[in-house]
Parts: sequence; C-alpha cells; structure tokens
Amino acid sequence: LSVPYANFELLFKRAALAAHHGGIGTSAMALHTACPQLIAPNAHDQFDNAVRLEKLGVAAMIRKPKSVNSWLKAIKVLESRQTRENCLRYQEKLVQQTDGSELILNLLKNTILAKA
Repeated sequence: LSVPYANFELLFKRAALAAHHGGIGTSAMALHTACPQLIAPNAHDQFDNAVRLEKLGVAAMIRKPKSVNSWLKAIKVLESRQTRENCLRYQEKLVQQTDGSELILNLLKNTILAKA
C-alpha cells in the first residue's frame, strides 16, 4: 500500500512492529507508541540510532547482507516478551518527562540565578 502520508502515531499503536530506516523521527514515534522496531539503516545517523535502540532492547537492526534469515531472526527477537516489556518501560519514561520547553526555561532560570 502506497500512500502520500501516514500518521505514524495511529499506525504504530496498532502495529506488531515498525520496519523502517532508523530516522530519528520514526524511531522516536515508535518509542512513544511502545512499538518494537525493525531497523535497516542506510546512511547518516540511522546506524547510530539503530545501535542505541538495540541497546535499549526495543529494536533489532538488520545488517548487510539483508537475507531472509536475518529478517526472520530479528522479528523473532522483537516478538519476545522482554522486548515488549522494554518498549512499555521506555514509553512510560517518555510519558513521565516534563515538557521540553519547561525544562529549557528552568535551565535558563537556574543559569541566570547562578550568575546573579
């Protein structure tokens, strides 16, 4: 199915996993929706994002060569109870975080007060 736009938040909430290139926006939305990630990076920061998400236990990276067996092995990891628990744990951490603008304001306020 090819569509000009897809709302990742709505899709990832209903998906068993998100297969993507490892861009930071897609990675963040999958984390936000507790969706396990199957990442096949191509360039730039995608490799680093994939490695970091693998370390969190919420993603599996497909490395070259991208064989059918490597895809199946990665999917098996993502279907595990441990991966699901990790996804839910990091989703909860994201939900608990304060608004980024509030954090920045507090940092600026503390910096200004420290200089006064």
